[in-house]
Amino acid sequence: VVKEAYDKYIVPELNYREEVEKLATIQVGETICFGYYDTHPGNFEERIEWLVVDRQEDKVMLVASYGMIPDSYQQAYEATKWEQSYVRTLLNEIFYEEAFTEKEQEMIVTTLIVTEDNPVYGTDGGNDTYDKVFLLSAEEAEKYFAGNEERKLVPTEMAMRKEININSNEWGSWWWLRDM
Repeated sequence: VVKEAYDKYIVPELNYREEVEKLATIQVGETICFGYYDTHPGNFEERIEWLVVDRQEDKVMLVASYGMIPDSYQQAYEATKWEQSYVRTLLNEIFYEEAFTEKEQEMIVTTLIVTEDNPVYGTDGGNDTYDKVFLLSAEEAEKYFAGNEERKLVPTEMAMRKEININSNEWGSWWWLRDM
């Protein structure tokens, strides 16, 4: 009982304090553990590792270091804008609620997301949205990651068990981008 209480109340508080302290000085290119998600079968929820890709005054932009969610952009195979996508709902409702403690949720900034028209196919990007968790655009992926090797997304063991799509040529997972 004591270990369960320690794990449930004390450890998250200690982790939160560590996160706050590290976020104050963290720089682009560094990683931080923030939030919890089931990434390895049998281990319950582990800390989520994030890469800092941008820093502006008191805000940082984080990208998950590993592919965790095997779900598709849209459950039905049809053209869908970011604002109406299944993955947007999944990230901003289910993932947001499950992965972050209440204190961590308070730290996550609501961001204006402008989805430009698709740069390759010219399809309409849709309306702007306000999101806590979002996919990068093609332009952002190119800005923050220099080439294909840097953009390789290695899936977690749990995502692989749930049949995340694997690019067999590169041994990595495909990225979903909000404008592709």
